[in-house]
Amino acid sequence: MAQQAQNLSVEADECVTLTPDSARFKAVVQQYRPQSIAEVRKLLGPSAMPDTAPVRSSCCLPSELTANLPDPEALNAKDEATRYRARMQAAMAARAYVQAPDARELKYFEPVLDRYIALTRPILYAFLFGDIDIANGATLTLAKNAHILFAGNVRMHGSGRIVCKGPTTMRVNSINGRIPTLSVSTSAAASAVSMARDA
Repeated sequence: MAQQAQNLSVEADECVTLTPDSARFKAVVQQYRPQSIAEVRKLLGPSAMPDTAPVRSSCCLPSELTANLPDPEALNAKDEATRYRARMQAAMAARAYVQAPDARELKYFEPVLDRYIALTRPILYAFLFGDIDIANGATLTLAKNAHILFAGNVRMHGSGRIVCKGPTTMRVNSINGRIPTLSVSTSAAASAVSMARDA
């Protein structure tokens, strides 16, 4: 029988930080090591589109991205400048792929981005809670390396708030109260890039 996820209560005027190395939250941290860009998107990107849905155009992608997608071999080039440039281009492509409402039109990105993921070996940290209650005056801070928050219902009472120090994807049933300043779509896109680039 699966164990029920623990709830989190942040008391009035209390400040709590979610970070993977916190002893307090050791039991609710899960580590993911995605092996492909599709796995990164599944964790951080928008909800999956049904296969029967019409393909949405990616016409708004910047031309410098679509015109300069790096050769997979350049990602591990001996020349430092070539390698850096290729990885920055791959980071931009990863952001676009993960953030796109519909990634089916971007499938041609996958060979390069899968190589990028294989080389950089990103580690994504998730926190798994039941419900979260943040009392009036309390702050729940998600550290830069808190990439994913899974929860049931999140309730922020009065001036209670969530602060995201970096990009975080939130997979929750509902959020009531002051919405965090980093949007889910922006967070999702940036997580893949920052994790892989910093690896």
